[in-house]
Amino acid sequence: MSNFTRFNHKSLINPNYQDSEQYIPLKDIPFKKAAELYAINPEMTYSIRAMYRSTSDYGEQIVAIVNAESEPDTVFRMALPRKYAETINVDDAGLISDCNQGLARFTITEYHSKRFNKELNDIKFL
Repeated sequence: MSNFTRFNHKSLINPNYQDSEQYIPLKDIPFKKAAELYAINPEMTYSIRAMYRSTSDYGEQIVAIVNAESEPDTVFRMALPRKYAETINVDDAGLISDCNQGLARFTITEYHSKRFNKELNDIKFL
């Protein structure tokens, strides 16, 4: 396990403070759904600040600590689509570096699922 992973599971540095000793407990970071964010602004670009792996009754999933680029000091949690659980390694040094440098960015897209006969959301990495 990397230092980055332990950091994500415990807390996140509060971007509103210059003092690195100020932390936001993970449980205090609000959770938002992709559909909710897409409905607010389908053109918005988001930055991934950190990621961690989560397991629920529905299986494994990657949860990202995210901010909208228009609000860099407001962070929230968002589950990435389940298809990324098998391909994203949250301990990958390159992905961690991209998150730290602000290069991990994405937009939310919408598509019609024939299988479920409804609109679903996906993300497109930039």
